[in-house]
Amino acid sequence: MQFNNLIALKNGAAYKHPIMLILAGYSFLILMYGFWGAVRDSHDQRSFFETSRLILQGDNPYALSLQYIRENMPHISLEGLDANGGRSMYPPSAHILFIPFYSFLMSPQAGKIAWLACNLLFLVIIYCIFSKRYLYKFPPMYKYIFACLLIGASSTKTNLSLGQTALFSLSAFLLSISISNALLSGLCLTFAVSKPSLMVLFCCFLLARRRYITIAIALLMHLCLTWIAALWLSIPMTQLINDYTSKVYLLTSFESAVSFLFQTNGASLKTLFYLLHIPAQAVTMLTMALYALAFICIYMNRNMSEIRLLGLIAIMTVLIDYHQHYDFSILLFMFPMLACSCKDKLHMQWPLIYYMLLMYLPNFSRINFFVFETGTFFMAHPVGLLCWQIFYTSLFLALFWIYAKHSSPGIPEQAILTVDNVPDHKTT
Repeated sequence: MQFNNLIALKNGAAYKHPIMLILAGYSFLILMYGFWGAVRDSHDQRSFFETSRLILQGDNPYALSLQYIRENMPHISLEGLDANGGRSMYPPSAHILFIPFYSFLMSPQAGKIAWLACNLLFLVIIYCIFSKRYLYKFPPMYKYIFACLLIGASSTKTNLSLGQTALFSLSAFLLSISISNALLSGLCLTFAVSKPSLMVLFCCFLLARRRYITIAIALLMHLCLTWIAALWLSIPMTQLINDYTSKVYLLTSFESAVSFLFQTNGASLKTLFYLLHIPAQAVTMLTMALYALAFICIYMNRNMSEIRLLGLIAIMTVLIDYHQHYDFSILLFMFPMLACSCKDKLHMQWPLIYYMLLMYLPNFSRINFFVFETGTFFMAHPVGLLCWQIFYTSLFLALFWIYAKHSSPGIPEQAILTVDNVPDHKTT
């Protein structure tokens, strides 16, 4: 039975269809694999934990990292970074916010388990808000598919297994736009923007929706936390900020032994700029130009329905700057609009199928096939990496084109936005 007929079935029959059972089973297995990775390794979380611990004990982790990088560039390593301030590129205010979620730094093992438990809570928050805010009048079948996608997407598995923070930021952002109280909304946004590169365009969404107080509260909170951290470390706040930004710039702009991890991430155009050996300053200028175009795009489409615009922002975020595969969780914002194409438009079903394939697809430049590591192969064959990245980026450029076509403001709202005439669910 074809997919277009499958989701047209009565809900009871559809749940029992082999394709749906296979989807659910596969998604559950992927989730369990993520759990296993989180309990066994959680490499990134352990490094973030160490950075937070250094701040709490009065050491400046960014100064330690800078000294190590400058003395050993280009022969730096992840192990070296972990032993000298950590591999983290999060601001000091974020590491203060992480402390409660890491079981108050009681022990590395307790922090790892606490972060895994928190990530499960984040998944629940994401599903509940999506169901209530964007899928509330969709047939239950779509909520079922979304649940499978949420737990089975490759980005979710990687978030869990590495102990990353994209689910943390996504759930906090969803809370911030769902809460009408400006103070509570701003506090939620404070947690969301702990990962600035992931949330910068979403803050532009809030600006376009005139949520100025929400943004101001989040900005003020991070400034206050940075000031407190600087006081605790007995250094000027400007120095702490400079140490942090210098570390990020060195790791993301200059060639080193870890460039493969910090500069060839995901599907971004910035990755292609780097692989084409464009000078660092030119890459920075090109990236800023892309951000400027994105800001203009968001402003010109500020009257779009909320979910249309958020989906557009999500794919632009992925395409502009460095983002590892775990950050692709923000592409969940694209699901409601692409799911709309299935209802009574059988010839338009392929966009949702294509989108789901990309969400389940891992980044093959980072895969271990037992005795063969794609990462090792690509590091030894830069031309092969360039060809792969061009292909991989093209897949998401195609997704951008598909989404833009189906979310164009020129298309009547009732024709594309809703399933069963669902009205736009505005920001409260």
